Amino acid sequence: MDSGILIPQSSVLCMAASLAGMVLAPVLAVVFLKKRTGQKLYPLLVGALTFFVFVRFLENILHQVVLGVPGAGNLILNNGWAYAIYGGLAAGIFEEIGRFVAFKKLLKNERGKRISLMYGLGHGGIETFLVALSLVSTMTLAFAVNKMGIDAYIATIPAASADTVRNAAESIASQPAWIYLLSFLERLVAMGLHLSLSVLVYGAARCGKKWLLPAAIGIHSFSDMFAGLYQKGILTSVFLTEFLILAVMVITAVFARKLYLEYPDEIEKTADNSERIQQ
Repeated sequence: MDSGILIPQSSVLCMAASLAGMVLAPVLAVVFLKKRTGQKLYPLLVGALTFFVFVRFLENILHQVVLGVPGAGNLILNNGWAYAIYGGLAAGIFEEIGRFVAFKKLLKNERGKRISLMYGLGHGGIETFLVALSLVSTMTLAFAVNKMGIDAYIATIPAASADTVRNAAESIASQPAWIYLLSFLERLVAMGLHLSLSVLVYGAARCGKKWLLPAAIGIHSFSDMFAGLYQKGILTSVFLTEFLILAVMVITAVFARKLYLEYPDEIEKTADNSERIQQ
């Protein structure tokens, strides 16, 4: 007899809406920026590549090493504050140093402060797409469970995965539908923060404002701490958690806009060796 797990249709619809938003938002932002400024897509690709190298590869190596040490790993995983501080610092250090390296090395031949915006869309956009892919997996499981029933579906997968899949289905079924829409809004906030931090780190790499790099690391780390505190139950309200992250993003965006307007724009030499200012 089937155990009766059913994913509400409202949840599936909210998943679909969130997925569409996560795909469309970065694409539309890139189209708008390119049309508005004429900026090339190369910084976008560098932003995506840098995210993979510094976050998915280098930061992951750090986690494997640190969390693999019995004393350190146990302390971090079993103490909510240690978990949040460690996770925030790791993300802040690797992502912001990645940005700095990109502006200094990979984008050294690109001119114009607008490259910071396209880079930010590449960094934040690829992260949003990866979250969207995980949502596709969630939707696939929801469709399968609703169509076949959880027991019939589990019978089609390896026995070793049965408990994991059942627990995942129960978790999806227990979530309110609006949580999936909130995940889309969280991605918009994250993209806004990535754009703002890219402007800060651009200033550190290209405008001589070296202090902006540690500032960006600190802001990023502080913002990510809230998610860690929520995961460990220290922050118990998802709305408070997202509000705090939103507040950090808005303050950072205002600061980044002020800096962006103050930055001297770089001169690009065109094919005929004349010079023009990038706006």
